Amino acid sequence: MRLLIADDCDAMRDSLKCFIRKHPDIEVIGEATDGEAAVELAKEMTPDVVLMDVSMPKLNGIEAAAHILKDNAAARVTVLSAYSNRAFVMAGLKAGISGYVLKTSIIDDLIPALRAATANELFLSPEIADLVSEQHAKQLPKADRTASGTQE
Repeated sequence: MRLLIADDCDAMRDSLKCFIRKHPDIEVIGEATDGEAAVELAKEMTPDVVLMDVSMPKLNGIEAAAHILKDNAAARVTVLSAYSNRAFVMAGLKAGISGYVLKTSIIDDLIPALRAATANELFLSPEIADLVSEQHAKQLPKADRTASGTQE
């Protein structure tokens, strides 16, 4: 897997590279320090997966993901975030991300999320999956909510 890492924090990018280096099937091919640079590097390098922080200068991770996926439909974007914010998650899913990993869950969730992205599968950290399920349940008609066990 060819991976582009986009995070404005040098220490976070270095930590991610150290962690990923333990997995020989994943090659870090580039790094970006802001959303605009991530979009440009993704055009040039055509990574399989872009690992993108949500909060970045110039263009946030969700906006950058939308641009990357518009330019390269074969690319996958996995978002890395400190925030379990429903609005961020839903915006990311609408943009077409393949995964949303909380920074507090990197050790358990990052590699499975990257592998899911290359398999064209969605991966959400468990806390994020709960948010999405809760949001989906709220959007179901009342009869469906009762049938699915999510009674009010």
